[in-house]
Amino acid sequence: MTGVGYQVFLRSTAQNGPPVLLGAGMPAALSPNSKSAVVLYPWGIQPSAASQLRWVPVGPGIPQDITSDSLTHIWADWFPDGKKLVFIGAEPGHANRSWRQDLDGGKPAPITPEGITGVRISPDGRTLAAVDTAHQIWLYPTDGSRPRTLTSIDAVEEIDRWSDDGEYLFLTKYGLPAEVYRLDTRTGEKSLLYRPAPADPTGVTSVGPVLVTRDGKSYVYGYTRVLSTLYVVRGL
Repeated sequence: MTGVGYQVFLRSTAQNGPPVLLGAGMPAALSPNSKSAVVLYPWGIQPSAASQLRWVPVGPGIPQDITSDSLTHIWADWFPDGKKLVFIGAEPGHANRSWRQDLDGGKPAPITPEGITGVRISPDGRTLAAVDTAHQIWLYPTDGSRPRTLTSIDAVEEIDRWSDDGEYLFLTKYGLPAEVYRLDTRTGEKSLLYRPAPADPTGVTSVGPVLVTRDGKSYVYGYTRVLSTLYVVRGL
């Protein structure tokens, strides 16, 4: 975040180069081909304005607004084909839900009822994993057919992503340490994979976010560390 709101930067994980400024807004997700990003704008710049979806190129090009409507857009991600977005948002006076939005504009189409939200689309683009207010996971077909419930999760658990084969969801439970689970979408069976934590936990309040690769074999994580210094004054 800068003094005038959020800005989007891109930095290579393979090279120790400087971050590259892409534009203004809150970054949500890189496209499947990594040639563009979807951001929320004017997040943090005009607090009274409903945040919209904006397309930002990686490289030459001019950012373009995807939406310009009365909905408040909370978060977004890409469909695997790179031609559509899934986002969490709400109409004025209504609760959040998940929507489908074409990149070329047009009206968004709701995927879930109000109160059920998520942005994790399966690799084949056919299923959205979402969570309701009772922390129950739902699997919603993106073609509008009948959804099914999967299992309940803790309030502090989040859906991280789908596996490459579309058979599992990776879940993260923040804490110290964090916990990463693999959830079978066919049976609902959940197994613990990792417990990420720094070697030195001094001052660490929580570990998260945790991002797992699609094959579940690697992950990266962040954490918050708060340190203080205690002084003793004598002779006053």
